Amino acid sequence: MPFRRCILLTPISFWWRRFSRRNAQTCASIRLRKSCLLNIKMQKNWPRQISMSSAMISYSVKAKNLIGTAKMLVEQYGGQVPPDMDELTKLPGVGRKTANVVLSNAFGIPGFAVDTHVFRVSNRLGLANAKDVLKTEEQMCALIPKEKWGNAHHWIIYHGRQVCHARKPACDTCFLRDLCPSAEGEPAK
Repeated sequence: MPFRRCILLTPISFWWRRFSRRNAQTCASIRLRKSCLLNIKMQKNWPRQISMSSAMISYSVKAKNLIGTAKMLVEQYGGQVPPDMDELTKLPGVGRKTANVVLSNAFGIPGFAVDTHVFRVSNRLGLANAKDVLKTEEQMCALIPKEKWGNAHHWIIYHGRQVCHARKPACDTCFLRDLCPSAEGEPAK
């Protein structure tokens, strides 16, 4: 399987990486393109978090969280994104998943983010046996060497998007089929 970098990391400031991550959550890849266009438009209006922190937008909860995050970063962290799980999760709209992505991709601090793909695939493959994302994260972190957490997260997401789909997994073409306790059907010839 080819190595995949985080699709949301572009050569822009870390603030906009964080914004892109937040803006694209729960978006399918087609909608992600529209989200990227919004990111570019917003970057022109608010090139730094300090300019966005003074924005007066009455959009959705996501927009309110972004503005709240910008304000907190400016007022409490001197405009810097804190490289700490506890501090990151204090930011509006930032949970463990986003914090792990930020720690891993921006700071090189080992973090294993569990999104819907990671949760589904790791439980299907029998790598985890959990009913919630926190337990899945704990079980996967115990299984995978710490230095591989960031990459493993991306590999599992890629596998979940390309092969191990939620409704109809492509078990017949999956290279993990022989190891998977959930595999269905006959292997492709």
